[in-house]
Amino acid sequence: MKGLNATVAVDARPFSGPDVHTGTTVYLKSIIRPLLEAGYQVILLSNRPILKEHTDIADGCEVHIFGRQYGMLKIEFDLGLWELLDLPKYLKKNPVDVYFCGSNRGIPFKKNKSTRYIAGILD
Repeated sequence: MKGLNATVAVDARPFSGPDVHTGTTVYLKSIIRPLLEAGYQVILLSNRPILKEHTDIADGCEVHIFGRQYGMLKIEFDLGLWELLDLPKYLKKNPVDVYFCGSNRGIPFKKNKSTRYIAGILD
């Protein structure tokens, strides 16, 4: 990593719904704000737009929306295809220093060797 020039990508799908305010969104904001204050470049990654209730955290971040909106079961907040297929392609084309997911899921099986992956586990 390059110190404060490091780029941290965050799985921001909890900011995209379906629920507005959850323990996960509070937790993610508590991680993102200090990173921004310390001078890190933060990129929020999601498969759907960030809800207006969370645009406050998007200030100062890049927001990248990409990939399929639904997973294998074709329902909202479905597990699967985004982190298995879309996310690894994105990270290969757009390498980052750190990828963080704070919602008990989101770490792809296929990883870039130059990226450090961090999973936040919530109870």
